[in-house]
Amino acid sequence: MPVQLHSDDVTTEIAAYRRNVERLREERRWSHEALARRMGVSTALVTNFEAHRTTGSIPTMIRFANALNVPVGELFKELPQNRF
Repeated sequence: MPVQLHSDDVTTEIAAYRRNVERLREERRWSHEALARRMGVSTALVTNFEAHRTTGSIPTMIRFANALNVPVGELFKELPQNRF
């Protein structure tokens, strides 16, 4: 039986992916331009992805993971939120 994904599930996964891409980029102290260069894409693509203006294609998501040197699945993991 195929697994059914609901739009809320996909939205949550993409939100986690975005946060992880941004977090890892910032941990490396890379600019949007530096990450884009490593990915072989435009700076606008990286900026628009992090700014929620685009979701990115599967090949683009793979490029993010490769450029950041992490498995694709790692980018979908939700990290615990700080609670204050």
